[in-house]
Amino acid sequence: MEKVCVGIKQLNKVTLILLLSFLFSCSNNKSNKFPNWLIGEWKCSEHKFNIIESWKFNPENNKLIGSTTWFYPGKKSTENFELYEKNNSIYFTVKINGEDEIFNVNQSNKNLLSFVNIKHDYPKYIYYKKVGESNMLCRIENFKSDPDSQTYYFQKK
Repeated sequence: MEKVCVGIKQLNKVTLILLLSFLFSCSNNKSNKFPNWLIGEWKCSEHKFNIIESWKFNPENNKLIGSTTWFYPGKKSTENFELYEKNNSIYFTVKINGEDEIFNVNQSNKNLLSFVNIKHDYPKYIYYKKVGESNMLCRIENFKSDPDSQTYYFQKK
C-alpha cells in the first residue's frame, strides 16, 4: 500500500509540473491575430517587372512585418510596412518617402483584409484577398471601379 501511495504522489508531482509548465507557456505566448495565410514569401510576375512581397510574424511586438520589392529592368525599389493591433483594431502602416502612412482596417475575415486611409492621395484603399491555398490578390484603388486601380496576383513561393 505504501508503494502505491508513493507512486500516486510522484504521478501527482509530474502532473502538477506539466500543468504549471503548460499554463506558464500559454500566459507568455503572444497570439498572432493576423491571417496566417499572409505569412511567407509571394511572387507576382504578370507585369513587365517582378514583385516579391514577404510577411513575417514578429512575436516580440506582436506585428506582421512586411516588405515589397519591385524588380524593374536595371533597378529595384523596396517598400516596408507592418500590420499591428491597437485598441482592438488592426492597422496597416507603410513608410512612404520617410513618413508613416497609416491605414485602418475596413474589413477583415479569414480570406480578406482591406484597409482605408481617405486622407492619403493614392491609394485610399488596399485589399489583400486569399485565392485558393497558394494565391493572393492585392488591389489598390481610390474608389470602386477606379480606372487607376492596380491589381496584382501573387503566388506563394
